[in-house]
Amino acid sequence: MIRKSAWIAMPMGLLYLAAILEKNAHSVKIIDMEATGLINSDMKIIIEKENPLFVGITATTPVIKKALELCRIVKEINKEIKTLLIGPHPTHLPMETINEEAVDIVVSGEGEITIYAS
Repeated sequence: MIRKSAWIAMPMGLLYLAAILEKNAHSVKIIDMEATGLINSDMKIIIEKENPLFVGITATTPVIKKALELCRIVKEINKEIKTLLIGPHPTHLPMETINEEAVDIVVSGEGEITIYAS
């Protein structure tokens, strides 16, 4: 989400969720914006083309503003697309995160357990 950020890591939370969803016959696409150098305008084009049911975003505190900006872009494209935030920031500040207008779902803690129960 932020180019040249101090925190660069694989989006493991989303990868775990994707594996569980795929195991249960759901189609999943993971896009790592940091690794691919994509910016929000690129994501807008992808989201418009794919028209997903959900957009999941890993959010650490240093990138929460960018993650929320992407949630707003998703809602501008289609209000019916559910936005899901996972990661350290929503885990430690779930109420603050869910109170954002463009955020539909906050996964606090282990997402694999949450998605499996759904």
